Amino acid sequence: MARPEQLAALDEVLAPGATLYARMGCDCTVAQDALGKYLKMRQLRVHPDKCHDPRASEAFILVREAHTILSDRRLRKRWGGMSLDCLAAELTAPCR
Repeated sequence: MARPEQLAALDEVLAPGATLYARMGCDCTVAQDALGKYLKMRQLRVHPDKCHDPRASEAFILVREAHTILSDRRLRKRWGGMSLDCLAAELTAPCR
C-alpha cells in the first residue's frame, strides 16, 4: 500500500494538464543546478519499487521526461510553461 505522501506525489504528477514543474515538485523559479535534487526527491516518492500503486510506473516516466526537458536550457526556454502535450506537438511538427 502506498503511503500518503506517495499518493499525493502521484496525484500531482498525473494530474491532467500538470506542468513540467508540477511533475518535478518545484516551481518555475528553480535554479538549473537544483533540478537534480527535485528529481531525486520526486523519484523516491513515485518509484515503482518503492510505491506500490499501479500508477507509479507511468508517474516515474513522466517525472524523468520533465527532468529531461527542464534540465536542457534550450528546451526549458522554448517550453516556457506550455503543457507537455503542446511541447511534444511542437517538437514533432514539421518545419515551416
